[in-house]
Amino acid sequence: MKEFLQSRYQIHDKIGKTLCDGLAGAVMGAGEVVLLPLNALKTKAQTNASHRSQDGLRMIRERGIMKLYAGWQWTIARNVPGSFALFGTIACVKHCAFGLSNPNEATFLQNIAASAAGSVASIFVACPFDVVKTRIQSGMFGERTGMSIAAGIMQTHGMVGFFKGVCPKIATVAPKMIFSFTIAQCLMSKIEQ
Repeated sequence: MKEFLQSRYQIHDKIGKTLCDGLAGAVMGAGEVVLLPLNALKTKAQTNASHRSQDGLRMIRERGIMKLYAGWQWTIARNVPGSFALFGTIACVKHCAFGLSNPNEATFLQNIAASAAGSVASIFVACPFDVVKTRIQSGMFGERTGMSIAAGIMQTHGMVGFFKGVCPKIATVAPKMIFSFTIAQCLMSKIEQ
């Protein structure tokens, strides 16, 4: 995706490269909706005690695969800005903070720092959409739409309600993202050399 954008548009400056990385990440994040049924099964098991004892295949047979795509719009709404923030921040840190013209020249510690910044930015940006998506997928809100759930959160908790769980999520998810992106970036730079 990144190569397509770079071949189509003449991107040479730091801002252009950062936006290109962010946009490529956003497009790939939107494509992740294909895996949503697996995420829905996990969410149901985590948030609804009656689903914990059921196996996944039985749940699919009873509800149908399309019910497991509940909240797909909110997943895309979460993934696009979240992935843009992840890849855009990583590129921004490498280009602007470290002054690298080629991101593959980043050292191991620079990759860790860029991945840490990108992971935290991604989780923080995606959190409001993730809160709504999780509530839709939990099955505990009936047939309410995402907008009505969002309105209920706003009414009950205000804007702070959209960031419920952001600190534990950063503490648990960010280290995994930092590790995987650091290793991936180091391996990609070794392969390209």
